[in-house]
Order: sequence, then structure tokens, then C-alpha cells
Amino acid sequence: MNKIQFIEDLKEKDIVVKSIFFVSKKELKKTRQNKDYLFLTLKDKTGELSAFLFENVDSFKDLFEEESYIFVEGITNEFNQNINLRISKIEKVDESNINIEDFLTQKGVDGETFFSDVLDFIDENVKDKHVKKLIGMVLSDPHVVAAIKEHPAALKMHHAIRGGLVEHVLSMLKLSKKIVEHYRDFPSDAGIKINEDLLYAGVIFHDIGKMWEISGKNENYSFSDEGKLLGHISIGFDLVSKYIDKIPEFPSTLKLCILHLILSHHGEREYGSPVTPKIPEALILHYVDNLDAKLYSIFNSRKSSRNAMWTSNQNALRKEIFIGCSNDNSEEKIENEESDGDEIPF
Repeated sequence: MNKIQFIEDLKEKDIVVKSIFFVSKKELKKTRQNKDYLFLTLKDKTGELSAFLFENVDSFKDLFEEESYIFVEGITNEFNQNINLRISKIEKVDESNINIEDFLTQKGVDGETFFSDVLDFIDENVKDKHVKKLIGMVLSDPHVVAAIKEHPAALKMHHAIRGGLVEHVLSMLKLSKKIVEHYRDFPSDAGIKINEDLLYAGVIFHDIGKMWEISGKNENYSFSDEGKLLGHISIGFDLVSKYIDKIPEFPSTLKLCILHLILSHHGEREYGSPVTPKIPEALILHYVDNLDAKLYSIFNSRKSSRNAMWTSNQNALRKEIFIGCSNDNSEEKIENEESDGDEIPF
């Protein structure tokens, strides 16, 4: 079914509405006369709209749930200088019959391609049979496969878009490989070398718990009960522990180190890690995670700033960042090249 009307077009009262919307919130309430009515928050790519159903509530209240798509008929109304929708009819719409882009305020990323790139990276770069087996088992879990392609990496601070989690993981894998290559031949009196298979496992697993910590879909995300009570670090620790225990003769020290990476990746106890990094790979993981999150946030906070030289303070650093030194000055260079001024004699 094609979406004909968008919320941004419903700015006046008495507009007849016949269109599809995403239900981001659904509540059964009581009027002052103690009669049931439905209160809905409807959404599409252009905004949100409050909607009410007062008639035939029993016929429609169990027809659909939150985070589903419905076709509604109704008419716009004005209350307290705000436009809302009074619904007269509702039909549930199969998600396979809608164009998802009509309901997403942000473009998101191609999670399918990024996930395929992650699998290719693991296939090409991970050599340890136990680590490869473990990653393969987790990344073939149906819930993980579906969620990692769609989930954001966070609700606000960084990669907070559809597919942001797998984008963050892939970026961290690439950064980690650069660090591994840089220090591969670094002289060490203690004979210490970076275990790159362990590091890559840490990248894959460090935020795996966010697929349970954050619930929802199509940008309608919030923290789940499990997320609020346990947090993604403990959820990820428990998940990976259970998968490791399914693999016969998995080395005990390797298990210990993988779980340490998950627990320590926030770096400090005050930021949610129960332990601080105590192996080289954990230190790298923490800084790569931090760097990727903060740079992504800075690059994207520029979009919401009206000042060409400064970002907004809506980023992981919680402060404005001067980007005058980092701007693309190609236009200025072209103007200088085209000027008719005298050459400077040096």
C-alpha cells in the first residue's frame, strides 16, 4: 500500500485523512464519563501526530500493537493550538506491504552490507579455531543476525541510527587492524605481542548486549527492562559465556580474556565497567571504542550547528568542537586561484 499523506501536510483542522502510519505509542484510557478511548502517537518520516479513537473502541483496541503499521481514516482537529487526529476507522497493515523509508526520519545505513563486510573481515583475519568457532556461533544466532543489522549502537551519543551498531563494529575492526599492523614488529623485551584474534573477538562482542539492552524498531527505540536492570555489559558477558561453554575444550585462559574484554571496555568503573583494562587487547579495545564513538559524534554534531567553525555541543564530548582547521577549504582555494591579484614574489 502506498502512503499518500504525510504528517507534515496535516497542519490544519478538518483535513480528511486516509493514510498509513507507524504506531510508536498506544494507550487505552478513560474519558471523564468513564468510557474507553484509544490514544495513539502516530509517526512517519516527517514527524509525529497525536491521535484519538472514541467510537467502536472494542472493535479496534486489540487489532494492533505498538510498533506496528496501521491504515487510518479520520479528520484533523485542533486542541490547545495543536493539531491532532480523530480516528474513525483502523486497519492493520502487513509490514511487508509498506515502504520502510516513508517512516524513518534518518536515512540509516546499509546494515546488510556492513554485516556481510564484518563476516568477510572475520573470515580473512581470524585464525584461531576457537575464536573463529565462537564468533561464527554468535553471528549465526537468528536474533543477533536480525538485530545487528537494524540496531543503533546507542540511543543518543553515537551511531544512534538504524544499523549504527554494525557500522560501529565494522569501523572498530578496521581501526583495530591498523593498530595491530603498526605494533606487529614493535620490540618488546618481555616478548609481548598483540593477540589480534582476541582483539577482534572483543570488538565483535563488546556491545553484543545492546541488542537486548535496547528494544524497539524503526527508530522507536528505548531501554528495555533487561537493559535498565542489567545493562549491556552484563548481558553480553552472560551471552558470550554461555556460547563458550558450548564449545568443547575451549581454552580457559582464552575464555577469561574474552570475558575481560567485555567487562572492561568502558575503561573505568565510573563509566560502567566492573573492571578496568588489564591486558593489552582490552586497552586497545577501550580506546578504539572511545575514539570511534567520539569522532562519529563530532562529525555528526556539525550537522546541527549553524556555525561553520564550531560543532554543536550535542556530542559524546558534551562540548563544542572547533573545526575551522578541519573544514574543506576547497572553495576558498578555487577563489584564490581565480583572483587577478599580483603574484607574491617568493
